[in-house]
Amino acid sequence: MKYLILIFSFLTILSCKKETLDPSKLKRVVMYQVDYLTYAFQGGKEFSYFENDTSTQVLPLTASYLFPGSSDGRLTVRYTKDTIFDGFIGQNTLGKIEYPQNIDNQIHYFRNENPMEKPANSRFQTVFYDLVSEEIPYDSIWKSIERLMKVEIYMSRNNIANIGLFLYRPSFDPIYQKDWKWFVILKN
Repeated sequence: MKYLILIFSFLTILSCKKETLDPSKLKRVVMYQVDYLTYAFQGGKEFSYFENDTSTQVLPLTASYLFPGSSDGRLTVRYTKDTIFDGFIGQNTLGKIEYPQNIDNQIHYFRNENPMEKPANSRFQTVFYDLVSEEIPYDSIWKSIERLMKVEIYMSRNNIANIGLFLYRPSFDPIYQKDWKWFVILKN
């Protein structure tokens, strides 16, 4: 009898957990990586665990930036309270992305025959950009992801949400510009 009660209790706990992790109730965001110099789409990462996201237009994105001065720096981007990006910035060396550890390769993203029309620049929500003397090349960045099927899906499911955008520079030294990355964030 003890074993039956234990098994029943265990199954009850599992069924409760399943409800809180129901993927259909979770919000999703996708983050695309675009090369700074060539604007080539390099891959992306989809996140789906934002239960407390009640945002509509403005994305609940925050950036925390530690300028590399006497020590190394860091750029961390959070969606609600969850970290979706964390990158080390080298003072005298080249930094690296520490989270997400893996970006899904661009070959895993299906393409549409026709491109998506670029939204107005006002829809882009700049999360972090430290090259204030240079204009953000919205057209070139959008062109790199405009044919992605997942972009069309996200944009059709949520046509009012802003589009998050930030620049990650793992080093300020211009010789490392080939390692700088744009990141574009869409919400479904």
